[in-house]
Amino acid sequence: MDKYFVCLANSYKRGGRCVAGVEVVHDDELPDGWGVVWNYDGSPCWVRPVVDTQFGQIPNEMAQGIRLMSVVRLTDVVPCPDGVHTEDVTFGTMQCLNQQVTNLSQFADVVHRVIFENNGHAVPEQQPPFVDYSLMMIRLDRAQTFLDQSREKGKVRMRFYYHGVQCEFPVTDPEFLAKFYNQAQQDIILHNVFLTLSLGMGFEGWHHKLVAAVMTGDNVAAKPQLADSEQPYIERQKMLRHNTYTRWNDEETPAIDSQEALLDEYDRLLAIKEDVEAQIQMLRIHIMQSMEKAHVERIDSDEFSVTYTAPRTVMQFDRAAFKQAHNELFEQYCKPQRRDAMLVIRRNKKTERL
Repeated sequence: MDKYFVCLANSYKRGGRCVAGVEVVHDDELPDGWGVVWNYDGSPCWVRPVVDTQFGQIPNEMAQGIRLMSVVRLTDVVPCPDGVHTEDVTFGTMQCLNQQVTNLSQFADVVHRVIFENNGHAVPEQQPPFVDYSLMMIRLDRAQTFLDQSREKGKVRMRFYYHGVQCEFPVTDPEFLAKFYNQAQQDIILHNVFLTLSLGMGFEGWHHKLVAAVMTGDNVAAKPQLADSEQPYIERQKMLRHNTYTRWNDEETPAIDSQEALLDEYDRLLAIKEDVEAQIQMLRIHIMQSMEKAHVERIDSDEFSVTYTAPRTVMQFDRAAFKQAHNELFEQYCKPQRRDAMLVIRRNKKTERL
C-alpha cells in the first residue's frame, strides 16, 4: 500500500535523520491539490518512515533531497508502532515529488491543549495509556530561541507559551540551527512561527520533547528578529509570554474592561498552575522514594541532574531574631536596593451568609 505525506520534519536523529509529516490524499478541488487525512479525534494523521537501522533513523543520503513542505511518496507501507511512536511505518521506497503544500495552518493541532499529555520536558518511557502520539504541529505568535550554555556543549533551545504553560525544548532542525549559528546575536525572537514537535528516542527512561522543525507561514525558514532587551518590562513580558497576554491585545481580541473579569481570568490560570504544581510535587516525591529505596544519591538525564540528600539538622540564620537583638548592627549592614514594581494578589476568605 502506498502513502503520501507532506514533509514537516527532517531533523537530526542518532547519526541520521527523522523524516515525518502529515498523511495526505490527492484532491484536485483543493488549492494545493492535496487533502489532509484526519484521525478519529480530529487531529492530523502523522507518518514517520523508519528503516532497519539501530534506531530506525533514515540515512543522511536518503533524507538529503527531502525538503520541508514537499509531498513525499512511500511504497509498500506497513505500520510498525513502537511504544509512543505510534506513527512509525516501514516502506519499500521513498520519493520526494516535485510538489509542495504551502498552507501550514491546516496541519496545526487544535485537539491537544497539552503537549504530549503533560506539561514537563519529557514523557515516561513506560508508555502511559493516554499517550498515543509522538508528533504534532503548533502555531505560535512568538517564540524565543537561545543558546543554553549550562552544559559543556551548548544546546539551542526554544522557549514559548502554549495555552498558558511555558515550554522549553531543544531544537533538532538542521536548517534552522545553521541559520541560528550564523546570527551575531544568539538570543532571538521568532514571530508567526509553526513548530513540529516530536518525542525523541527513549533515554534513561524518558522520551524528551523536541522541536523537530521550525517554519513560518510563508514557507521559508523562520527569520529571526533580535530581542530588544531595552524595552519596558511589560513589553518584554508580552514578547516572551505572548499567549498569556493575547487576551488583552486590542488587535486580536476584545479588551477586558472590568477588573473583576481580569481577576476571574487570574483565578482560572491560578487553578491550572496549582494543578501543575501538585503534579510536579507528586513526581518529586516519587523520585525521592525511588532513590531512597535504591540507595542512590544521584541520577542524571539529558535534561536534569537529581541529587538526593538524607534528612539532617542544619543551622539556619534567623533574620528577624537578629534584627530584634542587634538593630543598630543590622541597619549598619543594610544597603538601599532598587526593586521593580510588585503586585500582591491574595485570595479572600469566603464567609458563609446565614
